[in-house]
Amino acid sequence: MNLLLGIDFGTGGCKVTAIGAEDGRLAGEASVEYPTFHDHPGWSEQEPADWWRALCAALRKLSEKGLDLSQVAALALDGSTHNAVLLGSGGDTSLDAFLPDATYRPVRRTIMWTDQRSTAECEALRNLPSPASCREGEREAPPGQRPASCREGEREAPPCQRPASCREGEREAPPSQRPASCREGEREAPHSRNPIFDRCFQMPAPTWTLPQMMWLKAHEPEALARTEHVLFVKDYVRLLLTGDAATDYIEAQGTLLWDVSGSAADSGASGRWDPELLALAGLRPEAMPRIVAPTAVVGGVTATAAAATGLKPGTPVVCGSSDSAVEDYGAGAVEPGDLILKLATAGNVNSMTAEPHPHPKTLTYGHIVPGMWYSVSATNAAALCQRWFRDAFYSTSASAEGAGGGDPKGIPPATAGGAGGGEPPGRCPNLYSLINAEAATSPVGAGGVLFHPYLQGERCPYWDADLRGSFTGVSIASTRGDFSRALMEGVAFSLRDCYRTLEEMRLPVKRIFLIGGGARSALWSEIVANVFDCAVAVPSPGDASFGAALLAGTGIGLFRDEKEAVSRCLRIDRTVTPDPETAAAYAKLFARYRAVHDALAPVYAAR
Repeated sequence: MNLLLGIDFGTGGCKVTAIGAEDGRLAGEASVEYPTFHDHPGWSEQEPADWWRALCAALRKLSEKGLDLSQVAALALDGSTHNAVLLGSGGDTSLDAFLPDATYRPVRRTIMWTDQRSTAECEALRNLPSPASCREGEREAPPGQRPASCREGEREAPPCQRPASCREGEREAPPSQRPASCREGEREAPHSRNPIFDRCFQMPAPTWTLPQMMWLKAHEPEALARTEHVLFVKDYVRLLLTGDAATDYIEAQGTLLWDVSGSAADSGASGRWDPELLALAGLRPEAMPRIVAPTAVVGGVTATAAAATGLKPGTPVVCGSSDSAVEDYGAGAVEPGDLILKLATAGNVNSMTAEPHPHPKTLTYGHIVPGMWYSVSATNAAALCQRWFRDAFYSTSASAEGAGGGDPKGIPPATAGGAGGGEPPGRCPNLYSLINAEAATSPVGAGGVLFHPYLQGERCPYWDADLRGSFTGVSIASTRGDFSRALMEGVAFSLRDCYRTLEEMRLPVKRIFLIGGGARSALWSEIVANVFDCAVAVPSPGDASFGAALLAGTGIGLFRDEKEAVSRCLRIDRTVTPDPETAAAYAKLFARYRAVHDALAPVYAAR
């Protein structure tokens, strides 16, 4: 058996990647999308059974391409985090054949991390009394409420434009260029905001499981009353594969129910399910899963699951972890000072650190490499915006010839999935290439059109569920290509906006990796490099499913540890360097981007 299999359950679809067990060479990959249901504005839910059907379909695709699934030595899974799968008696019976007993049936659709319904619950959680008093006046007003005189001048230069000096009175150098003596002790821990932040290293937001469960407690108490077990996306699918129920400690940190306050040295592994927070959520402690390491073997493929998937019975199944943690790991970000820029369904700016740096405006997670952590400044929508734009403005009748047979900036038609998934039935497979080709005809600045990617509210750096997406600066001369390029630029500006918080935290930056489906576009990669005014490395494959495959090999002992798996298997596809003139133009446009946000935020808040 000479293959390792990684299975990724992203927000929009399932991707399966098979690699060689010795050298990590790509042996095959396949993707299948599944739907998200938006029954009300701000709601996002998925059917757990759809994940299983997507996995089976993706594995069939691999087999049809000639991949022998009997040669898989081990597999691991990852999935989007914060998404609690509530299980109990009397739920969906369609997958009973794969379950250990009838108490593991889904009792309702899963509320996804993009769901924004729990804003009232978040407000209540943010107002919980803190055991530690906050200093008067330290809570900064939202940017949209600051006078222009306060906002002007707060926009720091891009990280690669600052001179390399840290002496008193001089402009500050990028963290990666400062000597250790300058960095030591400069990171002041944020003062405690409330007991949840103190315990979980996160501030309450609709993304998290805790406020989602509080909403159910208030509006659907019968769903919680029927809940006997709680799992998460990848863990539910792994239950169907193996009959074993467990999760890992990084996934647990995505719930706002896992107390990590005393576990800084082991990436949060020695934390605990907090009984007070579980009570707030309306969940019983016995319903929560046991905790294992991301590299732990938690079972083998059952005979029933083997018959449905084509996998060999008994194939070892490794736990895996959250998609963000696994993707950063698989992209090669395994040292403090590594920075990830992610253009996937959502956008991420993730900084790898040697210890936790909890901050009210970021997310803080344990790393796949034991002992490390990473800080996340994350948006709600990145490449998702391009999928929305495709569906809303590019008809199914658009001809493949309109794209010129492929994107002139380098994205091939077969891999043009801006949101990282396969094409739905009836959808022209070259539409992403057409979008890229038309965007390439528009100049830097998109003819004055600006896009703000707040299609589902926004997380970092604003944490504002009321924000909405917008195209501004539209004129009679604006073309569809201008809109296409403005979308790419707006998403890049959103990532740059996120990075401001990490700059304020003075976290070191030594290497930058660009990942996600959007990184396949040469044009979008160039835009990101110029907006950040830094060289970015694009790893190959470097996505979450590849990282999961590395975890599978580590779990069964093919690699000495997590870092050896990366060093033996990861390759850099290309490095994109900025153009000084273009970067300077984007620096001015970024200031305008922020000014438009500040002007519109109060309008959305007043709805």
